[in-house]
Amino acid sequence: RRHADWLWTTEQLDPYACGVRAAMIPLHGLTTIAGREQAAKSTLCWWLSAQITHGLLPGHYAGQPRDVVILASEDSETKIRRRLEAAGADLDRVYLPSKTTPDGLILPISIRDDLDTLTDLLTGIEAGAVIFDPIKDFLGGGVNTDREDEVRPVLTPLLKLTEECGAAAIGLHHLNKSLKGDFLTRLTGSGAFKNVSRAVIGVAHDATTGARVVQLMKSND
Repeated sequence: RRHADWLWTTEQLDPYACGVRAAMIPLHGLTTIAGREQAAKSTLCWWLSAQITHGLLPGHYAGQPRDVVILASEDSETKIRRRLEAAGADLDRVYLPSKTTPDGLILPISIRDDLDTLTDLLTGIEAGAVIFDPIKDFLGGGVNTDREDEVRPVLTPLLKLTEECGAAAIGLHHLNKSLKGDFLTRLTGSGAFKNVSRAVIGVAHDATTGARVVQLMKSND
């Protein structure tokens, strides 16, 4: 693995791995972070954001504080900033973009309809990551999130943008309630979410210990 290709790498826990680093979140691509409700997916992203803004995340930008762009539909900007502050993030390096209609209505930005706005923002800052929480809410109005032929054309330009600005795209995603099949087949909606992603990270709650488990489920390295 080329160290420069990864926003986040972790030390391999396997004692027989001889110190090999495990690649978690690639630059120049999409990483999906998936889990059930209350699995702490967003909490993981607040922690990642704090590390990125201080240059503390092991990976390509270690020692180089970078900016983070966050698009979140389930929490207010005030609540997000409060949680980021609690995680220790440098809030001056956090961007929470939106758009305002002529009549003053504030609307979320979508990947399909506002790609130029995202491009101007990400290429105009020192972007380390752009986070979508959850990503299905930011594809664009009328996009059927169950159809690969509608989801993939929206995500493909985003991947090209991450290459242009040297950042990672991170999309939060839910799992369905089925207990059948492997982890990747349990991602809700179109198969494009897992197929387009260079990496998929699973987050789960260990009911026995109360701990949160973070595991790499897919990596195209």
